[in-house]
Amino acid sequence: MQLLKKYKYLLTMTLFVLVIILGIIIKINLNKNKELNIDNEIFSYEEEAKVEEDKIEYKVDIKGAIANPGVYIGNDKTRVIDIIDMAGGLIENSDITVINLSKKVFDEMVIIIYTKEEVEKMLNGEEINYNNIITDKEILFPDIKNDAVIEDSSASNNNDIKEENKNEEISIVNINTATIKELDNLPGIGPSKAQNIIDYRSINGNFGSIEEILNVSGIGTAIYEQIKTYITV
Repeated sequence: MQLLKKYKYLLTMTLFVLVIILGIIIKINLNKNKELNIDNEIFSYEEEAKVEEDKIEYKVDIKGAIANPGVYIGNDKTRVIDIIDMAGGLIENSDITVINLSKKVFDEMVIIIYTKEEVEKMLNGEEINYNNIITDKEILFPDIKNDAVIEDSSASNNNDIKEENKNEEISIVNINTATIKELDNLPGIGPSKAQNIIDYRSINGNFGSIEEILNVSGIGTAIYEQIKTYITV
């Protein structure tokens, strides 16, 4: 009788321990399933976000000294160099010294690849024809901004330094008697514009007023405003 009571107690304790162990196992499995569901939800969210990201499209217009000018599609990871590659690469006479190749593109961005001659004109303070693309009777594109140009480029800085040095050294110049070197020293006037001034007065005679210099090829209102305090007749 005593032995039976003892075995009954041991059996009860064993069952109790088994129930506890079973409960722990069930709880662990529930926690694992919960973690798995959370991981699946996170993975699903990341996949959805990636799909949405892949749907982003930026249309970029590239023109100028490029093999195949046109509109190309990029995304928020696309850079200027990638669009150049899409457009077939640069042509022989292109110059990218003022272009930020690593800049990320954006929707409706305009990239203009200049030629070596156009960059040289910019360095000399001359205007190039992308700001006014003209047909026989009308201006088609009065204002095209190059979104890929380096805003603080060394070329631009060199040009600014050149103009500052000119302004420091400049004296009043008589445009009827000045040499090409004296004219070249005026702000915004490079060798080609200086030659244009000399050619104009050779053909038309002496300037009657400083305002008449606006008739010279390549000299517009912006340049006139820079030089008017330094010129006389």
